[in-house]
Amino acid sequence: MENNSNEVVEIDLKDLMFAVLHKWRPVLAVAVIMAVLLGGTDFISPLVYLFDVSLDNKDKEAKTDKIQLEKQNWKLSAKKAKLTKDQMLYLEGGVVAESLDPLSRLQRVETEAAVINLKTQDITSDTQVKINGLNFNSSGLKLVGNLRQQVATLKEQVKTYYEINKQ
Repeated sequence: MENNSNEVVEIDLKDLMFAVLHKWRPVLAVAVIMAVLLGGTDFISPLVYLFDVSLDNKDKEAKTDKIQLEKQNWKLSAKKAKLTKDQMLYLEGGVVAESLDPLSRLQRVETEAAVINLKTQDITSDTQVKINGLNFNSSGLKLVGNLRQQVATLKEQVKTYYEINKQ
C-alpha cells in the first residue's frame, strides 16, 4: 500500500495483536500499521504499557495461537517517542519507566533519552539516569538493562544509596 498524497488515513481499530518471536504484544493498531508502512511513527506525550504474556500449556500442545495476557508490568512515558518497524521505541524528554509490580527489585528509571526494545524489554540510555529500587537509589550515566528481568547497570559516574532496615 503506497500513499504519496498528504491524506490522513484513519484506522478505527483499538488494539492489534501480533506475533513477535513466538510471543505476543498488545500494541495500538495505528502505531503498528504506520510503523510498518512508513518505517516509523512519532508520538507526542506517549504512554506505553508493557505486558507479561504467556502461552497456555494446552495451547502449546495444540499448536494454537491463543495467548494469555498476564499483567501490565511497566508503564513508560516521555515527552515524545518514535516507534520503528523493528519494534524499537526511542523515548525523549522526561523519560520515566515505572514498574507496576510493588515487589519488583527495580521500581523506577528516569532519564532524558532511552531506547527500549519492545521484543526483549532491553533498555539503554547514554544520558544521566536515576534508578529507584527496593531499598536503594542510584544515579549515573550510560544505562544498560532489562525491564522484564528487573536489572539495570549504570556504566559511569555511579552513586548508590542503600536503605538498611533494622528490625
